[in-house]
Amino acid sequence: MARARAGDRRALDALEETGTWLGAGLASAANLVNPAAVVLGGAYAPLADWLAPPVRRVLAERVLASAWSPVEVVASHLGTAAAVRGGARLGLGEVLADPARVGRRERTGVQEPVAT
Repeated sequence: MARARAGDRRALDALEETGTWLGAGLASAANLVNPAAVVLGGAYAPLADWLAPPVRRVLAERVLASAWSPVEVVASHLGTAAAVRGGARLGLGEVLADPARVGRRERTGVQEPVAT
C-alpha cells in the first residue's frame, strides 16, 4: 500500500492486474448468481482504492446483465475480523430467534447443560 500510495509504477501495475483477474473471477460468479454488489473485504479492503476500478471495468465488460443491473463494488469497513463477526452474527441470530434452544442439541435430542 505504501508503494502504491507513493505512485510506484510496479506496485500500481500489479494492483491493476490483480484487480483485472479478480474482476474476471467475480464476473463468472456474478453471471451465475446476479448479485447487486460485491464487497471487497479482508486483505482486499485496504487495497480497494486500487482494485475497485479494474474490478468495476471487468464486471461491466463481462457480466451479462450489467447494462440493466450493474454490480456495485464496495469496500468492507469491518476490517480483518469480518469473517469472525459474520460467524458470530449467524450464531447470535439463532440464539435470538429461539433463546430456549441454547444448550440443546436439536439433532440428537440430547439435553446439554447450559454453561454459567
